[in-house]
Amino acid sequence: MEPTGHPCRHVSLADPRGRDQGNLPMLLRRVANLMIATDVRSEDVMDVTFASEVTAEGAWWSPTVYWDPGEPDRTSEVEEGPAGVEQARPQPG
Repeated sequence: MEPTGHPCRHVSLADPRGRDQGNLPMLLRRVANLMIATDVRSEDVMDVTFASEVTAEGAWWSPTVYWDPGEPDRTSEVEEGPAGVEQARPQPG
């Protein structure tokens, strides 16, 4: 029997370990910025999951966004900006 499923893309983020690693509002803003920069529309999102790890510095959150691959993958066009905020890379031409 062939496995069944739905193809999707996903990306996981986490704040850098250390003093601000438990800053969940900042991490959620980074997720939103990544979705905007890569044109992941709300209606394309299939699921968002959260994992957390407890470290000596406290909770360390890691959300994963899963979305439908109906459009070309643009996550490789994103780079870290100031203070860990993703921003779209300028496209040639």
